[in-house]
Amino acid sequence: MTDIYKLARKNIVDMKAYSSARSIVTKADVFMDANENPLEPELDILGDTCINRYPEPQPEEIKKGISSLYKTKIENIFMGRGSDDAIDALVRVFCEAGRDSIAICPPTYGMYEIAAQIQGAETIKIPSTADFDIKPENILKNINNNTKLVFLCSPNNPTGNLLNRNSILELCKKLENRALVIVDEAYIEFAGNTSSLVDYTESNVNLVVMRTFSKAFSLAGARFGVAIANRDVVSLLNKVRAPYPISTPSIIVIKKMLEYIMSDEGSKAVKNRIKTIIKNRNSLMEKTGKLPFVEKVFRTDANFFVIKVDDAKGLVAFCREQGIIIRDRSNEPGLENCVRITTGTEEENNKLIKCFAKWSKK
Repeated sequence: MTDIYKLARKNIVDMKAYSSARSIVTKADVFMDANENPLEPELDILGDTCINRYPEPQPEEIKKGISSLYKTKIENIFMGRGSDDAIDALVRVFCEAGRDSIAICPPTYGMYEIAAQIQGAETIKIPSTADFDIKPENILKNINNNTKLVFLCSPNNPTGNLLNRNSILELCKKLENRALVIVDEAYIEFAGNTSSLVDYTESNVNLVVMRTFSKAFSLAGARFGVAIANRDVVSLLNKVRAPYPISTPSIIVIKKMLEYIMSDEGSKAVKNRIKTIIKNRNSLMEKTGKLPFVEKVFRTDANFFVIKVDDAKGLVAFCREQGIIIRDRSNEPGLENCVRITTGTEEENNKLIKCFAKWSKK
């Protein structure tokens, strides 16, 4: 047991986790323990798949695949419905309502603050630097003894840039036995040859790295993500997760995807798709940057990018009228009149450029 347990809420440490039927026994000839309907639905939904039975809460077969994919130990893996499940579980485990806080560096992903608000925890906002990076000394200066979690997004959403790796690791060292540093790597696959911080979770017990299948692996609809952390952190997260967080259809999809991306053919295909997205992104950025209403195109390491325009609200509304949805991020600090654009297919990108051309002539 590590000092992680001293950071967690005492009632979570002391509580006995709910033990669902499938968390006790996963294989048997006859299941009569979980109050399921023994009759499969008349509608043929998933062929031979047994949809009337509960799935494993943390399927071992998927854990093994994730372990191979991310080069980490099975006991260091927490799985849920996208990264959002991990965010919610972390805040519930470590933040006492009305007492503890999290820290974020805006502009960043909004769900960190939402999860804290739901839990009744304070959110300390430490603005990022002019180029949307972090300074460990600024974070350390602004947090307090009740700050239990520091959420960082790299590449950052909505700005798209990678955070400085050395700064993140320095923060982990400075906050050892004091707070957890959570790094959301939802878009890391688009960041070229940049390696994940998963490798550093062994040497930094307070580092948590979140990964998702929603972006590079094209499985946003399957709702699957993982948190990789010290085994004690994972043990605590499993105390507050839903009894069956991953649905049977999602498990089937994830298994197939893991088999595919771990094969030579699948691995090459995924890498080629990522290269195509990056190529299309760069082309779209170049074309967008030449438009008269675009004041700046921000650098990015993700599958999206941000532009500063003369009228973000008007541009977004006009695009919507044309059937194209982009996102106004003007409400975020440092992003006044800025719009975030996700890279589409080549055809979709061309439609956007034509739409922008129409806006230019208004």
